[in-house]
Amino acid sequence: MKENQTMLASRKTKMKRWLTRRWLYPAMYVGVASMFIAVMWIMNHKTSSDQIQSPTTEVKDAWNYSPSSEQIQSSLTIKDDANAVQATHEAMQWPVAEAIGIVQTLHFYNERASEPAIVSYENTYRPHLGVDFSNPTKQDQTFDVQAALSGTVETVKEDPLTGKTVVLKHENGYETIYYSLENLTVKENDTVKQGQAIGSAGRNELEKAGGIHVHFEVQKDGKPIDPSKEIKE
Repeated sequence: MKENQTMLASRKTKMKRWLTRRWLYPAMYVGVASMFIAVMWIMNHKTSSDQIQSPTTEVKDAWNYSPSSEQIQSSLTIKDDANAVQATHEAMQWPVAEAIGIVQTLHFYNERASEPAIVSYENTYRPHLGVDFSNPTKQDQTFDVQAALSGTVETVKEDPLTGKTVVLKHENGYETIYYSLENLTVKENDTVKQGQAIGSAGRNELEKAGGIHVHFEVQKDGKPIDPSKEIKE
């Protein structure tokens, strides 16, 4: 019994001496750290391999991609619509064909002009919000009036002051108005093309002194604008 106790005490003494050595704990720490780094490297290597393989599959699928007939047709339709919009774009023109003798006889009102265009009727005066065309050399002869832009006939009426009147509606908020007409060739809701005849020049009560003429106005979003600023000569 005594011998067993002596041997146990000796072992404890040796263990204490071994644990008290300075290099023990750093060595244990380095060993554990090395095992941890080895495990992390193995896991990271596996993840990296999976990530490299996945994009390769995606690239392969994209390379072999073939659009369906519906997708091709949809793309072509979009391009056709864009071309159609470009094809319908027009530059505004004057409402009379180029003919000898037809000139602008009254311009758009400009308060800064030396002689602003004013219309007088029964002792009242109002700014002239359009452009008049007539043929001073042949005052008794009429001439064709044509659409300044393609559009739709919004209004056809006869006014006691302005005479027979046609209003055309166009894209982007534009309207063109033609007063003092005769021999109308259009009716409401008709579709007209640029340059198409809509009637001929006539007379009206408001500008009786102007004789046979056409009064042409342009409005943008309901407001009159100077046609000469919209039309490129």
